[in-house]
Amino acid sequence: GWASGQVASATGYVDGAARFESGLVPTNRSRGVHVPYSSVLDLTSAGTVEAWAYPYSFGDNNNGGLVHRGDSGDTTPGYFVDETYSLQFYDAGPETALFAIDGGNTYVTYSGVTASNWYHVVGMWDMSKIWVYVNGLTDDPAGVACPGGAATSTGGLNLGCQLMGPPSQWLNDNTYESMNGILDEARVSNVKRSTNWLWATWMTMASNRV
Repeated sequence: GWASGQVASATGYVDGAARFESGLVPTNRSRGVHVPYSSVLDLTSAGTVEAWAYPYSFGDNNNGGLVHRGDSGDTTPGYFVDETYSLQFYDAGPETALFAIDGGNTYVTYSGVTASNWYHVVGMWDMSKIWVYVNGLTDDPAGVACPGGAATSTGGLNLGCQLMGPPSQWLNDNTYESMNGILDEARVSNVKRSTNWLWATWMTMASNRV
């Protein structure tokens, strides 16, 4: 893949985290890491998308992409026409972590995220529901209905942002809908993880004690 803009290294839970900071490039938050299209990214029946994230601030047209499948911001026939799954911060007042599939037609949120803190953010789904977890916790244990799971896509995978299409497809201020902060340990899996697995990951990586 390749990086757009100046993606600086930063200290994270695991050495080598990427820092996506608004002051690094002239255009506000126009940066991200792009993984080209591959059919192995088509996680239709089940999947888990996760990352450790440290937001400096929220905003940027209300979307701060963390892990996003799909490149297009084209408005015809609709925004994010090739999106299949998207993990992001959403400035909804209060700030939330949001996970969506299929162009945002189905989404679930976790409220109470604040700047200048580390979070383990996880979105996952199966053939009937989707969930979002933050630091091993969720606002909706029952999940949100999404019959049929996720669709396939011709787009790539974007880390730290949502869009990688040509300039004609950028939204609003020519941004990539990027996060403003540090991203670490991003991972995409073709299984729906258990809640015990999510909790253990959070507790282990955050250096907490049971």
